[in-house]
Amino acid sequence: MFILPPSQWQMPVHLRDHLRRHGPTFLFADHSLQELLTKNRHLPRYSRRRTMISSAKSWFLVPLLELFNRLPWRRSPFYRVFEGHPKSITRAVAYNIVGPALQQALYPYRNYEPGDDPSAMATVCPEDSINPVIAPKERARLEENARVVWKLEDIYSLTVKDRMSQTSALSFDESWRFRRAMYRIMLYCKMFPFAPSYNESDEEFETLRAQRTAILTQYAADVGELQQLSSVVKYLTNIFYKLNGTLDISTDALLTASPSGALRAWEARSYDVLQDVVELDSESITELEEGYFDIPLQRIWTAREITPSPECGRPSQGILNSINGAEDRSRNALLLGGSHFILKQVGSSILPHDIQECQHVSITAWCLFNLDYDLLKHNLDKNYIISDPFDDAVEPFLESPAALERLIASLFAFRRGKYAGWDPENSYCARCFTHFVQDHIWMWFLQQRLSQGWIPPANCRYGCKCDKQDDDRHGKKKNHLCDPVEDLITWDPPEDKCHCRVCRMG
Repeated sequence: MFILPPSQWQMPVHLRDHLRRHGPTFLFADHSLQELLTKNRHLPRYSRRRTMISSAKSWFLVPLLELFNRLPWRRSPFYRVFEGHPKSITRAVAYNIVGPALQQALYPYRNYEPGDDPSAMATVCPEDSINPVIAPKERARLEENARVVWKLEDIYSLTVKDRMSQTSALSFDESWRFRRAMYRIMLYCKMFPFAPSYNESDEEFETLRAQRTAILTQYAADVGELQQLSSVVKYLTNIFYKLNGTLDISTDALLTASPSGALRAWEARSYDVLQDVVELDSESITELEEGYFDIPLQRIWTAREITPSPECGRPSQGILNSINGAEDRSRNALLLGGSHFILKQVGSSILPHDIQECQHVSITAWCLFNLDYDLLKHNLDKNYIISDPFDDAVEPFLESPAALERLIASLFAFRRGKYAGWDPENSYCARCFTHFVQDHIWMWFLQQRLSQGWIPPANCRYGCKCDKQDDDRHGKKKNHLCDPVEDLITWDPPEDKCHCRVCRMG
């Protein structure tokens, strides 16, 4: 979120004290106004800043309104100060939008335009030589890119840093590392967009790959920055893995859509929205897209004679100092390992560290839930009369994250017992959330069958716990999609009760 509500606006403390001393007739000194214009980080957008400069009336800070009801604005001292210091104030506002990664944020549209000779890519001026003056035409693009990075940071925080928070929980340093790497990736993707019509020779392919390596080498002055770049690439790759259920298109090709493409795909829960920048026909994918980031990054590691540690596969490596909630016992329980697509279609070895780093499930992370787990409790999975149609009923919900979200949302209609107070808006540890799905999905399946006209036979006395339902004759004669006749409290509780701070079900 770019703008905080007025109740949370702040201003420099010494300026507040100065106003209290001089009272409501005080006319701001130019240096104080300049500080207010440049250091109020809670009002960062250019559009809001322009409004303040032109009218200097409607936006003003709540704490100041407590001091005086009206100031003699005349022609607005804000406007006079801005006229005197337009470049420094504009850059300060840009810093408020982007943070310390401002140099990297300006880079994508300062040094390269489509159509430039690719052979010159590795010789563009370094980041530290960027002109500090920000042109008016650059402001909108700067804010647009900042909005993309801001949202991606929120998603990164949710999936890697803190499952309890839907907004970024990254510290100042963590956020800077993340944003700096993300802006560098933006430029890289702009330099090397998706190109399905390449007919170059192997030698020309190698030339372009060498250019890619040269660009990434420029960004990776030390091992730390190289690791941060690799981690953010891994994070973007994971977004596409979570959406790419059938793997009918190369994830490398999807990465060419830039971070903005990853955000669009995440918000739509589908990569189909990228057809305007990536040809989704797998036959259009060329050799050039293969190893889009992996090949140049591996070449850099090799050139520096460094063997990446196994931790390099973590999106958190080099970015985060800590992971919130890592002390919970639920971390070692059955943890959320990404979506059905990751574990079933790609293989569970793809994201082992993500499985460790995702401790909690909230409504924003339902699309990541692993439905490939055995969801039929007790002996129901041994009854093919139930398990086969159950698989058929669930399969359509595995086609997209949006469909998976709809399925999980429908389970809350069946809440009972210890789950009666569960709120879908809350966050729960992945272990307990898996038990919740297991305890309710068979009821959802029963309702689905009844709505399709199925007439069940008489209920089995032992219900879903019956140990004879794998017998064809008994399985057909009795309905096992029901509770046992015995009281529900006789059901076996989950092994090793959960004591995590989120749900406290133990």
